[in-house]
Amino acid sequence: MNRRKKKIVVIGIIVFLVIGTMLVIIWDGPMFNDSGEGRSELTHSAWPGFGRDRKNTGRSPYDTSHVSGWEMWRFELGSEDYSSPVIGEDDTIYLGSGSYLYAVNPDGTEKWSFELNGTVSYSPAIGEDGTIYIGSTDRNLYAVNPNGAEKWRFETDSSIRSSPAIAEDGTIYIGSRSYLYAIDTDGTEIWRFSADAFFISELAIGDDGTIYGGVMRSEPGIPDPRYYFWLLAINQNGTERWRFKVDGGSPVIGKDGTIYFSSIRNLYAIGGEDDVDKIVVDEWETYSQDLYSTEGLKTFTHEIRFENTGEYTLEVRHENTVLEQHIVQVEEKEEDSLEEWETSDERTLEQRDEIKVVKFDAPEQVDVGETENIKVEIENSRKEAQKVSLYIDDEFELEVTVPQDDIITSYEHTFSYDMRSDRVPRDILLDFSGTFDLYRHKVINVERPDSDELEGKRGFRYDGRLELCRFDREDKIGEFDENLPTIRSTDIRENIYPQIKPYLRDEYGHGNFTDPGEDDIDPVRTIFGEAQEDWLECPEPLKGEYEFTIELHGIGLEMEEAEIIFLGVSEDEEEYDIPGSIWTFLLAVVIVVEIYQKKEGKYDD
Repeated sequence: MNRRKKKIVVIGIIVFLVIGTMLVIIWDGPMFNDSGEGRSELTHSAWPGFGRDRKNTGRSPYDTSHVSGWEMWRFELGSEDYSSPVIGEDDTIYLGSGSYLYAVNPDGTEKWSFELNGTVSYSPAIGEDGTIYIGSTDRNLYAVNPNGAEKWRFETDSSIRSSPAIAEDGTIYIGSRSYLYAIDTDGTEIWRFSADAFFISELAIGDDGTIYGGVMRSEPGIPDPRYYFWLLAINQNGTERWRFKVDGGSPVIGKDGTIYFSSIRNLYAIGGEDDVDKIVVDEWETYSQDLYSTEGLKTFTHEIRFENTGEYTLEVRHENTVLEQHIVQVEEKEEDSLEEWETSDERTLEQRDEIKVVKFDAPEQVDVGETENIKVEIENSRKEAQKVSLYIDDEFELEVTVPQDDIITSYEHTFSYDMRSDRVPRDILLDFSGTFDLYRHKVINVERPDSDELEGKRGFRYDGRLELCRFDREDKIGEFDENLPTIRSTDIRENIYPQIKPYLRDEYGHGNFTDPGEDDIDPVRTIFGEAQEDWLECPEPLKGEYEFTIELHGIGLEMEEAEIIFLGVSEDEEEYDIPGSIWTFLLAVVIVVEIYQKKEGKYDD
C-alpha cells in the first residue's frame, strides 16, 4: 500500500470515529427521551366535566369540521346565572342555572330539572356511574342520579363557587372557602384540607392523583388591602405538597405533566426537577444535642364564642374517655353583669393516672354573644405521646398532642455545596423524610462563604448565617415527609428578606434605600447574591462553599432520606468534564497515529 492510500485509510478511520462518537452522544441525549401520554379521561362521555377531563385540557377528540354555525335548537333557562354544560354518556346535556340543575335531551327538550336550595353558576361533573355532582351557594354539594332523584348532599363550611373534580378512583373534590374537601361516592367525608386561604379556581387532577387549585388570601392594608395568590398542590392524602406564588387563574395540565397557570400579567409553565438540569446533594453530617425536658405537660388555649343561651358542655377526651367536664351557663346579658368571670378547677369525673387534666380554666357563666378563652393543662405519664381532644356539646372542636416525659433533642443535618457556576440556580428543593416519636420544631439556615464577614451585622444571626425558615409547630407523632421549594415557599420569602433589608440599608442606603418588598425579591438569588449594593439583583453568584443545615427538634427522630436539589445548574457548569465518548475518540486517534508512525516513521504532510 503506497503512502497516499495509507493516508486516506487513516483519515477514513478518524472520520469514522468522529461520526460514531457523535452518534453515541446523540443517542444518549434528550433527543430520544419520551415524555409519554396521560391516562384515560374522567369518564367515557363526550364532555363529562369542566375542561372535559381531570386535567382541564379542553381537548376534544371529535371532528367538528362539518359545523357551519347553523342553530339546531335552543333551550330557555330560567335565570341569567348559568354554568357551562357537560355531556353524559347517553348524550344528555346537564347544566346549572339559577337554583336548578337541568337535564336536556339531545333534541333540546327538557328531560328533568332538580331544584337546589341555593344558586349555581359553575359546571357540574359526571361520575363513572352517571351520578351528576354540582355545588351550590347553600353550602351543599349535591349528588343527583341520572333520573333526576337526589342521591345525597354534603354540607361544606361555606358557599361553593367552583366545579367538582372527580379522581380516577371516584373521589370527588370540591373547594369551599378555605377548605378542600375529599368526598367518597357515598357522600361521606374522607378528609378536608385547610389552605389558610380561599379557593378561587377550578381544580385539576394529575395522573398521580395530586390535586391542583388556585387560592387567595387578603390582608388589611393602608390605603388598600393586599391580596396574595398561590397555585396549590395537594397530595391524595390531604397534605400540602407545595404552593407557587402567582396572581390567580385556573390550572390545566399538559400531556407531559406540565401545569399551565395564567395570572393577571403572566402565563406560567410549572414543571419538576426532572425537567431541568440539576445537582443533587444527598450526603450530610449529623450533630445532635439535648435541649430540655417536656415534663410530659401540654398547655393550650382556645377561643370559644357562646352564641346561644343555655348550657355548654366542655369535655377533654382521650381515647373516647372523658378526662374532664365543665359546664358553662350562657345567659342574656344584663346591664349590671360582671365584666370578669371566675374560673373553675373542680374535678367532675374520675381521671386516669397516666393521662390527667391538671388545670382547666373556663368561665362558670358568660353573657350570650361573648367570646372567651379557655386554658387547659394536661399531664402525660405514658412512654409515648398521646392525642387528646376538646369537645363542645359532643361536637369535636380540636385535637392536641400531649408529649411524653422525655428530653427534646436538636438534630442538625448539614449539607455542603460548592458554588462554582456563573449563574444562580432557578430553585432549591429541600426534600427530607423520616420517623419520630415527637416532632416539634424546624429551622433551616445557610452558612455562606462570607458568613464570617456578616457576623454581627444587622439582620444576621450571631454566627452570620442566613435563616431561611423557622416553624414552631403543634407536636406531631409518626412519620414526616417534607418537600420545601425555595421559590414557591411563602415562609422562606417572608423570612429571608427582613434579614437582608437592615444590612443593605445600613451599608449602602445612605438614607435613600428603596424597599422593594418581600413579594418582589427572588429568595434563591438572595441566598447566593454578593453582599453588595445590588445584592437583590445578583448579577453573579458569590462562589465558594455553602452549608445548608436542617435543624429538627423532637424525640426519637431518625432522618431516613434527605437531599437538597439545585435546579437549573449542572455538574458540567461547575467543572468542565470531558464525556467518556470523547475520551474514547481521542484514545483511538492516538492509537491509530502511533501504529502508523511505527510503520512509516513520523508522518509529515
